[in-house]
Formats: sequence, C-alpha cells, structure tokens
Amino acid sequence: RQGELRALVVQWLRLLSPDCEMLDKDEDVWASYNLPNDRLTVNCVIYGPIIYEKDGRVFDWIYQLYEQGEAATVGWSNIHDIDTMYFYPAPNGQPNLICSENEAPFSQLMRQQPNQCLLFTSGFPGSAVQKLFGLLAPQAANCYHWGDSDPSGLRIAAIMNSIHPLKLY
Repeated sequence: RQGELRALVVQWLRLLSPDCEMLDKDEDVWASYNLPNDRLTVNCVIYGPIIYEKDGRVFDWIYQLYEQGEAATVGWSNIHDIDTMYFYPAPNGQPNLICSENEAPFSQLMRQQPNQCLLFTSGFPGSAVQKLFGLLAPQAANCYHWGDSDPSGLRIAAIMNSIHPLKLY
C-alpha cells in the first residue's frame, strides 16, 4: 500500500502504457489497470430498473431506489456472487445501458434519460463496474459509452467494448 515497492510498481505501470504517463495521481495509474487500492472501496454507482438474485433470494433494492429517482452504490460484496441480474420488465421494452466515465454527465443523464439504465465508471472501470456491465449489457436494448474524446476516454470505452460491444454516445 505504500513505500518503495509500491512506487516501483507504479513506475513500471507508467512505462507499460503511454496513457499512464499522463496520469498525475498514482491512484489513477492503479485504476487504469483495474487494481483497487482497498477492497472496501470496490464499488460502483448504477441507476436503473434492476433486480438481482443471489443464494435463491430476489433483491429489488436497486429497483426501489430507481423508482425514487436515486442511484444505487453497489459494493463488491453485493456483486461478486450474484447468480443473475436483470431489468424489471417495462411496458416499453428493455432500456439502453449507458456508461458514463464522469459524474456530471451521469447526473445529467439521470434527469434527462430517466427510463434508461446508467452505469458510472468513475474513470477507468474497476472490477465492480466491469462485472455489472457484463451481467446487464447482453440484456440491454443498446449499450453506449459517454466519455471524454481523449486517449484515456477512448481507452475506457475500449475496455467496456471488450466486455460487450457498445457505441460511443
């Protein structure tokens, strides 16, 4: 978590990827390789009509928050052993799944596209974001990525596209 060995690994990671050379914070370098700093901070924010099943039980709390117009923060302990995850049936069909790397567009989309499913990648997508995207993307009407048009933003889109095909929003 600290010291010379950690600094050396960060230097190696920066050398491995030209995108990492541009990152100022060491935490951003770790995140670009999907390496969490702390297991308790491995989570993601999602908004949508989502229900999941785990250990034979149905959990609809994400859907209940969605009905209130609120996003859910889902931790790795919730996600890692989900049996299945799906969209609650809507009369107008399956929603689109829109990934946003930045908070401002995510919040704006919640207000402007309330019938869609939104996934906040918080920059480079960590394991929680990737797991949720992998569970939901095959069921979505379409998948999109809203991100910056710089090398890092396009790399984030490429990471998500490697899990399931998407289009730039």
